[in-house]
Amino acid sequence: MTADLLPDSDARYTFAEAFPQIVWVAQPDGRLIYFNHRWYEYTGISREESLRDGWTGPLHPDDRDRSVKLWRAATKKGKTYEIEYRFRNADGVYRWFLGRALPQRDDQGAVLQWIGTCTDVDDQKRAQEQLAHSERRFRGLAETIPQMVWTTSPQGNVTYLNPRWSEYTGTPPEQSLDWGWVEVIHPQDRESSVQHWTTAVETRQPVEFEHRIRRGSDGSYRWHLVRGLPILDDHDAVTQWIGTCTDIDDQKRQAELLERLVWEQTSELRRSNFDLEQFASVASHDLQEPLRKIQAFSDRLQVKCAPALGEQGKEYLERIVNAVARMRTLINDLLAFSRITLKGQPFARVDLQAVAREVVSDLEILIQQSAGRVEVGPMPTIQADPLQMRQLFQNLIGNALKFHRPDAPPVVRVSAFEVFGEDKKNPIAFELRFADDGIGFEEIYLERIFQVFQRLHGRSEYDGTGMGLAICRKIVERHSGRITATSEPGKGSTFSITLPVHPVNQEFSLHDTRTQADHDPDGR
Repeated sequence: MTADLLPDSDARYTFAEAFPQIVWVAQPDGRLIYFNHRWYEYTGISREESLRDGWTGPLHPDDRDRSVKLWRAATKKGKTYEIEYRFRNADGVYRWFLGRALPQRDDQGAVLQWIGTCTDVDDQKRAQEQLAHSERRFRGLAETIPQMVWTTSPQGNVTYLNPRWSEYTGTPPEQSLDWGWVEVIHPQDRESSVQHWTTAVETRQPVEFEHRIRRGSDGSYRWHLVRGLPILDDHDAVTQWIGTCTDIDDQKRQAELLERLVWEQTSELRRSNFDLEQFASVASHDLQEPLRKIQAFSDRLQVKCAPALGEQGKEYLERIVNAVARMRTLINDLLAFSRITLKGQPFARVDLQAVAREVVSDLEILIQQSAGRVEVGPMPTIQADPLQMRQLFQNLIGNALKFHRPDAPPVVRVSAFEVFGEDKKNPIAFELRFADDGIGFEEIYLERIFQVFQRLHGRSEYDGTGMGLAICRKIVERHSGRITATSEPGKGSTFSITLPVHPVNQEFSLHDTRTQADHDPDGR
């Protein structure tokens, strides 16, 4: 039957009038013989203009040749026809359609006719194009930002990793897709990381946690902050997850260091406060009052009874007076020790170059008496207690001058060095060194020399109360630093003091012999 003979209301195709899509029928050779009313409503053209090959008229010019060629190939081979193309509507606007056609055959397999549909997919098509555009923009952004960027399926399987991942881990992206990323997580963090992630996927809630990722260049682990966000559609269903991994290793280690320092400082503070309170009570009353009486009565004996004492009595009395003087000096040193924390001044900018210059000036007589010299290199400006820095320099330079070898005048060298963290850009601390060529000491006594009342030499050889280095350590601890020394008998000593650029808290003391500026590559 030809299109000229087929009535528009042929009963065989009345079912097609109920379809929301455009429905059409073609002869075996591909000439169209029927359209349902949807076609005419959409295109606005008549039946006569549409049948045979007239259907190509509303096609978009860019789609016409491709559509006709594909349709002819399908009818020639008798194969299913499927294509996306644009048709012009009655208002002159083109919309995308999905065209499909199947051949109907007789018992011998010969094609009797073609029945096809055109389904409006313009909204879906544009949505796909918009999604593709958004995907391209996302990929472009993800390729350029310095963080690791990843996406996963709604079930949590990784589907994409930007180049930063491969650059850092040294593994190709395809090796880390799905759940392969777990292999580069620190063994101690894997279980918790998987738990965090699976819980987030189950609850569909944004996730944030920290774990260590292995660096491919050296096998070290660095801390990263992981953040993930579910992307929801209009029905609140998760379409995918998008997330980042941000390197926070430096911040993490600084936070851990601060936390450890605060804990240690708090413990030290409690102990020190108790000791100082006890000592302050004893020193202010129980020791000072009887000492004043001894001194007062000794003075009276010297004035009123000296002639009657005889030479031996005068010697005894002189010893009493000298012992009282040493006792008073000792008590004053103890009080100075106790006041380092309790009576310290607020921190301010202190020019250590000026401090060293003033101390050397104050020690001028001692330097002349020993025929020695003090060499001071460039010094930094730091946040510190000005009076305590002066006391620190005076004790250490004074000790270096005092404990010199009898056969050689003392030479004291004071220098400063910057201490850097992992970034190697900004110093995190300054190391001060006080080196001398004096008598030195055995390093087995290193801890002992910083303790209260500890002396390695008798008073007959070198005067003092054994409090100087204990006071130095107390000052350094208050400034969140550490003090140590290297020495060898007869070859001098070097006292090294590390003072952080940013002290933790001037009201706390610190004694941390474990703190190191170097980075721990294993993250442990």
